[in-house]
Amino acid sequence: MIKEFLYIANWKAYFTHNEVSTWMTQYKNQLVSLSVNKSVVICPSFTEITTINAWLKDTDIKLGAQDCAPELTGAYTGQVSASSLKELGCDYCIIGHSEQRNHQSDGIIADKAQVLISQGITPIICVGETHEQREALQTNQVIKNQLESILKLNMNNLQPIIAYEPIWAIGTGILPTNTQIIKAIDFIKSCFESTDIRMIYGGSITSETSEALKEIENLDGFLIGKASTDIQELEKIV
Repeated sequence: MIKEFLYIANWKAYFTHNEVSTWMTQYKNQLVSLSVNKSVVICPSFTEITTINAWLKDTDIKLGAQDCAPELTGAYTGQVSASSLKELGCDYCIIGHSEQRNHQSDGIIADKAQVLISQGITPIICVGETHEQREALQTNQVIKNQLESILKLNMNNLQPIIAYEPIWAIGTGILPTNTQIIKAIDFIKSCFESTDIRMIYGGSITSETSEALKEIENLDGFLIGKASTDIQELEKIV
């Protein structure tokens, strides 16, 4: 069975509530047309999850979140539980993104993955190295450390998606070579018992860079940042 290429739009905090409604009013039909024979996931900010779900509930586009609390309930000010995300219609959730990872331990990220899996939500687990770590030839060790706690989880037949996002490439316009990405993907896959683990890439993805990236054989999709908020750019990427 051929896997559909996965396009995950991480909208971060680019839109206000009113802007999301305006965007969907203008571009919903174009967005829906992109999901034909492809898997498209929209990950808005927490406050817009209900709004996006209402717009997309009768389409093939899936809904995701940008983070979750490490427990199903508890004293986690400002965070949202995986159980709440499930009730709101989320099928996916990004965790460990480099914009948050510096403030969280690998163990906390693994806890988030476990609660997501318990709710039937697929974790999108971000891993990657800094420029200094790559220059010091530490890429594999850094990724291994980031995955160590993940590999101990009870997956319950729900495989996470691993997003390789070299920190030095995010928002910089600097892109790793295909060879560098292939080496990282091969190493990550070697860490898992299952060879079916889905691998996506994130970092400075635009319509100009995406075509070359699609040539990578073991790449299953993209984690797209700012470019996913521009419907013309997103159409060109997909």
